[in-house]
Amino acid sequence: MNVISLMTIKNKTEHLSSALTLREAESRLRGGALPVVGESGMYLGIVDRRLLEYELLSGADENTVLAEIADDFPRPRAGAATDFSDVSAIVAEYGFVPVTDDRCAYIGAVIDGRRRSSTGAA
Repeated sequence: MNVISLMTIKNKTEHLSSALTLREAESRLRGGALPVVGESGMYLGIVDRRLLEYELLSGADENTVLAEIADDFPRPRAGAATDFSDVSAIVAEYGFVPVTDDRCAYIGAVIDGRRRSSTGAA
């Protein structure tokens, strides 16, 4: 089964704008992880509290925007035609897998329903 048939569309998932500061992102994470989407809708990666804490300990200011640290984000994702069995390990680790189109624009996520409250589900 491909991921597009299991996907929750972008408008119904939580995700972070790359324009948010580290402080703003931390307040929205609630202990989970969320995909980060750039101003043009491009998928930039996944951020979690651990990564934010690392950035702050490494000298980033809490007013640094996510776009400035995007190179440090892990970037697991699935294309729309990807088979779910190929990304099940990502879902197990993060509780979801971001789904992108051919241009790497974020179009939604496949969400582990058992972990919905702490991941990318709205």
